[in-house]
Amino acid sequence: MGDAINLTPSEVGANSWCHTSRPDPLHHTFVWTIHRFSQRPEGFDQFIRSGDFSFRNQNGDLNTWHLELFPKGRTRDDGRKTGADIYVFLCDLSKISSCEISILRLNQQKQKLMGNLYGGSRHGQLGPWILTSEEAKWLTNDTLTLVCELSVVCDVVRMGSESSRVDESPQVASPECRQQLNLQMENSYRNGDFADVEIHCGTRVFPCHQFMLAARSPVLRAMFHSPMSEAATKKVEIKDLAPDILDAMLLFMYTGEVPNLEERASELLAAAEKYQMDQLKDMCEQELIRTTDCGNALAHLFLGDKYQAAGLRQKAAQIVALNLKAVLANPEWKTQLMSRPAILAELTMELLVKSDSA
Repeated sequence: MGDAINLTPSEVGANSWCHTSRPDPLHHTFVWTIHRFSQRPEGFDQFIRSGDFSFRNQNGDLNTWHLELFPKGRTRDDGRKTGADIYVFLCDLSKISSCEISILRLNQQKQKLMGNLYGGSRHGQLGPWILTSEEAKWLTNDTLTLVCELSVVCDVVRMGSESSRVDESPQVASPECRQQLNLQMENSYRNGDFADVEIHCGTRVFPCHQFMLAARSPVLRAMFHSPMSEAATKKVEIKDLAPDILDAMLLFMYTGEVPNLEERASELLAAAEKYQMDQLKDMCEQELIRTTDCGNALAHLFLGDKYQAAGLRQKAAQIVALNLKAVLANPEWKTQLMSRPAILAELTMELLVKSDSA
């Protein structure tokens, strides 16, 4: 065979054209924590539904999924009844190339559940992934934490024609262009131009744009798509954030930036976890990791544990382990540690690692 010849559409006299490419898969991790799992009221063939989680694929289309978990078993597709094993399904499928579901054990170790992407589907569901009833007896603090790791891939198709005069090579926005866009988006947020929804927090009211809130937070998106009162009134009441923290979170939604992050990282980490804003959560976690020292390591350890920030938790645990005598000498710190057996177990592991490397 001869060498391949790469010609542009204009060089062959094309009037219209199409480019199809297959980019690398996009990866997304969703964590679902269910507290007091043994006390769940659901019976056989009844399920718990997670919140929606979503992100955009390579074509810019928004993919949305949720998990359904049967805590006491279900009837199989062939009509047979299962035992008391726990079944997990992934719902609302869209161009998924791989999926793994795990549970978190002590020390943030993941245990993969039995099941796979092609194990059978029903009614737009994939699965099941199965956690046996015997394994469920060993949950930490009666809390079940599922980790769903997705890979999504799709062909990217670009169309062009002579009349549209589309440049065949993709253009990257210049830093000046991105800076101008950020400024314009910040002005739209600050001025409330064409706002169609209000967020009430304390004594303040924030005029916002529903499309922006829905695009940036799966939680808010689900709220506006549900029969909840917010969807009808276009008013959202937020009571668990301080107004200045909400203001910083909203500004990030519009611009991707947070002024003075070092002063707000702890509070914004909590907000990002609640509203499933992964990029903001990662920014806050990295800032907290950067500023972790002996004086705040224990507080950061509790933050990392509470909001499932594994990197922060590990960094803080290492520093606490190095200064454990000082920590245990403080009665208040000692009491807090003793009330968290999972953290004590992780500190024990850090001490073992330290002794092995000594």
